[in-house]
Amino acid sequence: MAIYRRRALASEIADALVSPRPLEVALREGLFLSGTRRIGKTTFLRHDLIPALESRDVIVIYVDLWSDVHVEPTSIILGGIRKTVDELQTAGSKLLERLSLVHNVTLGPISLGIHSKDVGAVGEISLPEALQTIVSTTGKSVALLIDEAQQALSSDTGRSTMLALKSARDLVNTDPSLEQSLFIIGTGSHRAMVAEMSSRRNEAFHGAQMQDFPVLEKDFVRWTLEVIQNAGVKGLPTLDCAYNAFKTLGFRPSDLQRALLIVTSTATNPDERRGLNPDSYMFATANALRSAAADIEISQLEEQGQLACLVFDQIAKSSDGAKGLMGTKSLEHFSGQLDRSIRFDEVQSALRGLVAKNLVMRRRHGVYVLTDPFVGKLWLEHANLQEMLLDPQLPLDGLGND
Repeated sequence: MAIYRRRALASEIADALVSPRPLEVALREGLFLSGTRRIGKTTFLRHDLIPALESRDVIVIYVDLWSDVHVEPTSIILGGIRKTVDELQTAGSKLLERLSLVHNVTLGPISLGIHSKDVGAVGEISLPEALQTIVSTTGKSVALLIDEAQQALSSDTGRSTMLALKSARDLVNTDPSLEQSLFIIGTGSHRAMVAEMSSRRNEAFHGAQMQDFPVLEKDFVRWTLEVIQNAGVKGLPTLDCAYNAFKTLGFRPSDLQRALLIVTSTATNPDERRGLNPDSYMFATANALRSAAADIEISQLEEQGQLACLVFDQIAKSSDGAKGLMGTKSLEHFSGQLDRSIRFDEVQSALRGLVAKNLVMRRRHGVYVLTDPFVGKLWLEHANLQEMLLDPQLPLDGLGND
């Protein structure tokens, strides 16, 4: 499968971490990249940034806190570190093979003097001690990449783990006997929560750098069209049209590819297009896919019941997290909307259902945010459309593309 590579961006980030210029030294405090889900963050980490760091002789530990949302984030982070401890001490492991390629010499097991099962265990090897041991024993910098890092804020244990990682960073990066460093790099699909990790004084990575993850642009769309065209596929839309469709679909590569598949699959059957040319058909397809995505998300939400929808709506309308959802004002609002008395425990149950479905998450005690802001955007667009359709006095302007 062809993969669009972003080597220049990966090189820029890797160089800023490994060989920082004066204004880039702050990245040693941590780097967090924010961007909505499915815009290519994980693909970039796996296929571009990790190889770029490894080519600079950095040991990379990659963990994805979205890999299983029902598993405590701490367990996932510890699992990644324990795996690295094992691989460094196991002959022929994939990690040693990668390090051997960098040095062009076969590396044997590196004895760290610790057992992976002891890392993070009470009374045994703490997380900071384990990471310091890896750096000092191997003589190499370590980069811990945490995909969807904001998930760590969903529990007190996860927050404690982030504090432990900060301690590890400080322990390694302030050790005068070490020339190497520990880099903490996180990505997140919720900008407000990622910002909180680096801006709030009581959070572990206060002072770390937060950057918006650059969305794929026209060059990616051009590359995609060329790959498809080189495979002999006919009936492609123009570059400008495909790029506008890509924007309509939230800069999500998989959705663009799906739209192109639909458009080109009907190239030999003009009747299916109802007389539309490729550009017109692409425009209609992109809008239909966006609408379908909204329908799927909204259907999943509506299955939780009317109260859950009202709770979700309140959270979606809050830019910095909704609080007081079980307070008197909120209960009165929900009661008025549903024309019956709503109790505290009913809202609590609705929130638990939304959390279980991974639609919302607890930001801190009593404060809730959307797990995926893009879903909230679709929900609000849907609600706005419904309001306009039900009220003939409201203008229908602004219902086109973003």
